[in-house]
Amino acid sequence: GIYVGFKEGTTKQDYLDYLEKGKLQDIMNFEEVKTGDVYFIKTGLVHAIGEGVVLAEIQQSSDITYRVFDWNRKDADGNERELHTEFALDAIDFEFKDYHVFPKEQTNVFQTLVSNDYFKTQKLNLKGKLAADYSSTDSFVVLMCVEGELEVNDKNSSTDLKKGETLLLPADTEEIELNGDAAQLLEVTIA
Repeated sequence: GIYVGFKEGTTKQDYLDYLEKGKLQDIMNFEEVKTGDVYFIKTGLVHAIGEGVVLAEIQQSSDITYRVFDWNRKDADGNERELHTEFALDAIDFEFKDYHVFPKEQTNVFQTLVSNDYFKTQKLNLKGKLAADYSSTDSFVVLMCVEGELEVNDKNSSTDLKKGETLLLPADTEEIELNGDAAQLLEVTIA
């Protein structure tokens, strides 16, 4: 699963108290995940990825990450990694919200999962052939195959894309054809 945000009613003081005890996970909201789950992690939302979870993380460009808890781990010399407690206090969103995105299951339709000022992510359940027109898209396009496999064709080339693989289409791409049976894609563009 994943830890996403804090349990309802958690305060800044609760955070500091549990952090001092080394038990921050006790007040974090834990979500069991399954294949296909989508979460939109907004700025300031404390989160951690649990063991065994494979995910596609799409994010805006940023050079700031605060480590608020390190699961009481120590290096070979017995030292803990530095925490950014004071910086994080000003950035953390303690308000409990549901960050789970629930897309409808449709076939051969690009469904918007997240669209904001930085990027847009859509999901496609592909069965058969589908033409995708990018002539009016003012961005490169990233296609991530998250299930199955497919063939991506444009006027000059053909590329096989399998689960776990990513394809970058340049911004001057006009149209492609997708061909696959029971494939799932994430499509990411810059806003």
